[in-house]
Formats: sequence, C-alpha cells, structure tokens
Amino acid sequence: MNDYLFTSGNVMSAPSGAIGGGRQVWLELSQADKLPGGYSLDLSNLPVGTVLQAGTPIKVNETTRVCTPHLSFSVYETAALGATALKVNKILGASVAYVGMFIMAAPSTLAGTGTGIQVTAIDRSNAEYDVFTVAALAAAVTAGAVYVECDKAGAGAVIKNVPSALTVADTAKLASTDKFSCTPAVGGQIYERRIPPCIDAFKAVVPNVIFLKSK
Repeated sequence: MNDYLFTSGNVMSAPSGAIGGGRQVWLELSQADKLPGGYSLDLSNLPVGTVLQAGTPIKVNETTRVCTPHLSFSVYETAALGATALKVNKILGASVAYVGMFIMAAPSTLAGTGTGIQVTAIDRSNAEYDVFTVAALAAAVTAGAVYVECDKAGAGAVIKNVPSALTVADTAKLASTDKFSCTPAVGGQIYERRIPPCIDAFKAVVPNVIFLKSK
C-alpha cells in the first residue's frame, strides 16, 4: 500500500514522497483525536494526480478499515434554472472531482435525498474555479451553495459516502494505485475555510471537532 503525502504543515506520519507545500489545516490535533488501528484510503474513482487534502470529510468503515472520500463543492457563482455549466470553487488550486460522478444540492440531513445530476466534463483552466458540465439544472443555484457527491442521477439520490471523520494528512494519488494509508480524525481544531465545505449535518456527528472561522 503506497503512502504518498506532501508537507502542508499538517500533522502526519512520515511520508514516502514529498511533493511540495501548502497551508496549515489543523491548528490542534492530538493522538486522542485520531481513530486507532490503521486504515486505508480508497481513491479508486479519482484520476492520477489528484491531491486529497487534509481535512477532507471521509466515510469510515470500521469493519473493513477502509475510508472513502465524501466529495463536496462550494458553488462559485449563481447558475440559472436549466444551466448546463456549474462553477465550483477550487481549494488549494483544484477541486477533487471526476468525470462521470453524480452530484446534488447538499441535503439538510445526512440521510436526506435530492435530485442527482451527472458531471460529464470538467474544465480546470481557471485559477479560481472549475467548471462542471452537467445536465440542465432543475433549479437555480446561488453562489456559496454546497453540492455533494451522490449515488445516482434523478430523484431520490442520497449522499454516496456519508462522512463520519476527517483526513489528518494530505494524500496524493501519484500512480494508478488505488489504496493509500489513512488516519481518520474525529476531534481537534481545524480551519474551516481551508477545507472542502462541511454541511451542518456532518458537523453534528463530529462534535469534538472545532471548526475555526479564521482564514
């Protein structure tokens, strides 16, 4: 199992490869804030070159010891009803997304449903945002709205990977390997504006994580 990490000022285990720098995400993180026992991180859906940053919400399966990313996006600008392009903010220079995924407006609860749409293309050329080509939006979308990965297109879609923890370290998919080491965190203090958007329903299941508003 490969362990590709880069030093961004976050608490992490010793990396097997350093690939640059970034911003500190965790202000405080103790050993007691981390789930023990060792986990792997499944990045099989993501393209080579993707960096999954520290502080990304993840689904933790304590039986299989496998974590999967919960992908979420903040809308960059308003999109009208019927629009086929959705701009999403980049974090640390990129959005973590892939062609073929389904997304929906974030529900108010982790078990909530919505209307899923498929991402059929991604334009990453702008420095501030990525552009998702999608099926026609069923409703207007305002800047700052949150979209999450879901399980299908159409009505009745649900969150694909319901999150229960956050990643401690940045992980880069530098090769075709799909599994990487992972340490989930369920406590600590984290800079909320430096990580993918976290809906309130997720924050409620990690009450020991303090989401700091400071930039």
